Amino acid sequence: MDIFVFLLFLIIILSEIHPSDCVNTQTIKIKTSHFAGHSWGGGWLIDFASRYPKRVSKLILIDSSGLNQREHLVWEFMKMPVVGEFVFKLINAYAIRKGLEDSFHNKILVTPDMVFHIQNPLQKPENRRAQLGYSRNANWQKIRSCLAHIRQPVLIIWGKYDRYIPVGCGRRMAELIPNARLVILENCGHSSHEECPDAVNRLMIDFLTPFLNRK
Repeated sequence: MDIFVFLLFLIIILSEIHPSDCVNTQTIKIKTSHFAGHSWGGGWLIDFASRYPKRVSKLILIDSSGLNQREHLVWEFMKMPVVGEFVFKLINAYAIRKGLEDSFHNKILVTPDMVFHIQNPLQKPENRRAQLGYSRNANWQKIRSCLAHIRQPVLIIWGKYDRYIPVGCGRRMAELIPNARLVILENCGHSSHEECPDAVNRLMIDFLTPFLNRK
């Protein structure tokens, strides 16, 4: 069996697209992969792993969605017709910076460059429509029901001071997934992989190395 380490950090903003259309491992001739996802990207991977268990060897979930909990207030507004469109019109560099600061425990790590790389894609109407579509169509209750059926080894990484998805959700997720290990990082918020990259990279390497050494 050909094994390819496919570390995927993403927040999928495409609505109404089947997971196999986003990551078609058959087309690119990858039979089995390792996946990593952050926030909504983690929720998307939970769905993918439950649909295609033979394509997934290991999962890494970083401050992941998937429990059908109430989301950050802005995202709850996004789900509302008309209201969501109005909220998008109010999103500017200041609002994006505030959102990023909420996702970091150490707010001084947020840079103008980070703000730009979020704001710039949102200038395009098609991206805004996709974001609204995803917010309104994601079935988190269905994804939550998938957790108990995941049989792959799962590493769950969570920032202790996550303001978007509280660390208690990480503990609950670890209880629901049969073969999961939870690591809580001190001095980290919602974006653990950006705020504490050395710690996250080391955890990922340690998690994947035994498998790679058997290749």
